[in-house]
Amino acid sequence: MWIRLDTISPVYIHSRIPPTLEDHATEALRTLREWNAPAASDELLEIDDLEEFQSTDLEYLLRYAVEQADRERERQARPRRRRRINAGVPSLYGLIPAPHYRGQLPHQPQQIQLLPLKPYSRQPPIPLASDVDLSEFFHESNIYARCAWIIPVRGHPPWEGSTPARIVDSDDPRQLGVRSVETTDSETKEPYICWNPDAVRAVWDFLLTFHQNGRFGPIGLAFEPVLDSETDEVSGDELDDVDYIKVYHEAYLSMYLRNVLDLWSYTPGSNAGPGASHRPSNKIRMMKGARLVLVKDGDGICIA
Repeated sequence: MWIRLDTISPVYIHSRIPPTLEDHATEALRTLREWNAPAASDELLEIDDLEEFQSTDLEYLLRYAVEQADRERERQARPRRRRRINAGVPSLYGLIPAPHYRGQLPHQPQQIQLLPLKPYSRQPPIPLASDVDLSEFFHESNIYARCAWIIPVRGHPPWEGSTPARIVDSDDPRQLGVRSVETTDSETKEPYICWNPDAVRAVWDFLLTFHQNGRFGPIGLAFEPVLDSETDEVSGDELDDVDYIKVYHEAYLSMYLRNVLDLWSYTPGSNAGPGASHRPSNKIRMMKGARLVLVKDGDGICIA
């Protein structure tokens, strides 16, 4: 209800007193007992009446920390091996056009197409982590774990039994793919993945198609070249000393993707561009027979 007063200019006043809001905080303060007042009966609890505490088992965290420390000590104690790589340039940074990192795209589950593809079975995987059950790790129910295949381009990955790689300046099919190479620190021969620059660009372009079409889910790609190398030598002690391509993916798709890498073939000259002076020749399965490393959070899971 409003009342208008006859004044020179219109003035309005409220005809009722505004209501008072209830202040619960002030009311609570009024009910507080005096300092040092004895506790009420409902505030006293007997220990025997309390429910037994359900503790959290943190043993696996402690075990993980111990295992990490053991792996670090083993890595520090590992002798450094140096292998000479016949590379035309000290750094491979410009070998693949930038950007060198492609983050995963938001693909839908229905885009994943595995049939008629089968899991990789050429060689049984060699486990690297004692606390990982590979059958569970690769199971279709393991949909939240992500891992990555390491494709070496130049150098020796720091896992015994994995296949190293080198760069050669040749389109000769007899010098490309997995070939036995005599190393400088040994009279014996060792299998290497022998790439030429065109083949490295070709496999990168091939992987980009899966990154874009989502056939293997949200794939991420990274080309990790050695940036501070001033010679054509790389050590076999650290992964940071190896030029490699990293293929991030869902764990349950690992062996399917590994089979694709094994089946992929490169045709010399097919990726050389319009100025190439030679015609494409026979296809070469570059990673046939290679032993690649699967990693998760930087730790080796298996070699396959």
